[in-house]
Amino acid sequence: MKQVLLITAACLLMTAGCGLTPTPANPPETQSRRAPSADQLFGNVFGRVQLPDGSAHTTPESIQVYLSRKPMETVSRKAADARAADIGWIRVPEDYTASPYQSRVGPDGRFLINKIPIDGKSTDFTIIIASAGKPRILVDKAPVLPGASMALRLNAVLPADDTIHVVKRMRNSRYVKTAYNDELTK
Repeated sequence: MKQVLLITAACLLMTAGCGLTPTPANPPETQSRRAPSADQLFGNVFGRVQLPDGSAHTTPESIQVYLSRKPMETVSRKAADARAADIGWIRVPEDYTASPYQSRVGPDGRFLINKIPIDGKSTDFTIIIASAGKPRILVDKAPVLPGASMALRLNAVLPADDTIHVVKRMRNSRYVKTAYNDELTK
């Protein structure tokens, strides 16, 4: 009789969710492979990077385009981690080369970075164009918008000198022209 009562009690406890081995809230196999939510939006950045006239020391294939969520920092004077830019001394985001959002420029100078997750209506990124491992152009706080029709187009010509050319908030310059895809048809 005692055995029947113990077995019945054990069955009741197990069916009530009080088993001896609790199930984790997020099993390990789903923690690392979460699919994006149904309402997650994605953006794109594309364009072309050209070499300066008479540039024989580099090829388009040595140019890389990176996106970083960290903004550029301006510093008041030269420091160990500061770089010379056309606006003064700056700090380039440290880990930009580890960004999952990057593209090598093709032989024709074109690049495409797609499936960039967007938080809300837009997400600001720092776009870094590097040649032979050195940052050459930095577009600070470039808003990437969701959808292919609002893809950010960035056309650039690398400066001939080693100074980093900085563009703030999508202003066009002599080295960089930006537009959204829908603006190209107007």
